[in-house]
Parts: sequence; C-alpha cells; structure tokens
Amino acid sequence: EFSGVNVTITQVYVQTENGTVQVAGAAGQGVPVGTGVEMLCPWNWSPHVGQDVTIIIQTADGYQTSATFKVG
Repeated sequence: EFSGVNVTITQVYVQTENGTVQVAGAAGQGVPVGTGVEMLCPWNWSPHVGQDVTIIIQTADGYQTSATFKVG
C-alpha cells in the first residue's frame, strides 16, 4: 500500500503468538504521500517459522496500519 498522507513512523511492533514486542527499525522515517517504505526489522524470525506474525506501524499523527505474514 502507499501512504495517502505524509506521515512519520514513530513505532514498529511485531505481534506473534507469544505477544507483541516493539522493535527497532524505521522510527523517525518519513513517508511522503503516494509512496511506501521498505523496512528491515532486526528480529530473530527462526522461532516463528510457520507462524503468522503481524507487523504494526504507528505514526506521529496517530495513524496505524498493519500487515500479517507467514514466516517461511
């Protein structure tokens, strides 16, 4: 998806079967309207192989978005 408004990412979370954890990543990253951003989250994914995980992004203006992926 592309951003419908200019936003600044403030929080990045990973939600797993065991809970939700804040991770380092793109905090402070600006996302101009009409664009997207690719993030690299420093996270040990191996314990979650085969599980669905949800990445949750929060912005300075109070927007939130999420996407769920199966760890391969």
